[in-house]
Amino acid sequence: MPHFNLENAYRSRLLSTQVANNNDNYPSFLNMVHGEIDRAIEFMEENSNRLQGDNEDKLSFVIISQLKGARINCSSETNSNGHVDITIQGGKFKWLAEAKIQKGIDWTNHGFKQLTQNYSTGRKNACHGGIIVYNKLKDKSSKKCAQEWRNFLENSEIDVECQEYKYGYFDFTILEHPRSGEPYHIRSYFVNLKYTESKNI
Repeated sequence: MPHFNLENAYRSRLLSTQVANNNDNYPSFLNMVHGEIDRAIEFMEENSNRLQGDNEDKLSFVIISQLKGARINCSSETNSNGHVDITIQGGKFKWLAEAKIQKGIDWTNHGFKQLTQNYSTGRKNACHGGIIVYNKLKDKSSKKCAQEWRNFLENSEIDVECQEYKYGYFDFTILEHPRSGEPYHIRSYFVNLKYTESKNI
């Protein structure tokens, strides 16, 4: 079995990031974004005990810090017709995300409206975005929260196509972006930050 070399793995990952940022290939950029977001969320879930007192801004800063550590060009509170929680830029490509702590459908929908009606342009080089929901609820799993959000979307007046839930997220497309009129694709993440403090026996 080949010996795993951490330095080579890091270089390969860095090269993939550079290619995604510089190549005229939107799918490569999106693969890079989704892969690094997944890694950042995994880090958060493994450290949920340290994040219980953090608000939306601080939680999003954890993701941004992880992305910057992976040499991703990203920022928080960047202006795009308003202050966007997470902005990732790669050459001419852009990916925006709005983040909310799980407080029910209305609050998640508020983030969805901010992303689609105000922040995103829906242009062809920025026709994908994200909604990140931080779930600290002790009585409801992230999968259940995702199912409720998907049911809401499918029963709303929005023309939307939802994909099946995978671990931690599901994808959906609104068929007509409010600004561009073109389809807009959203990955809706649900970050499992549930934590129950152990009691001494």
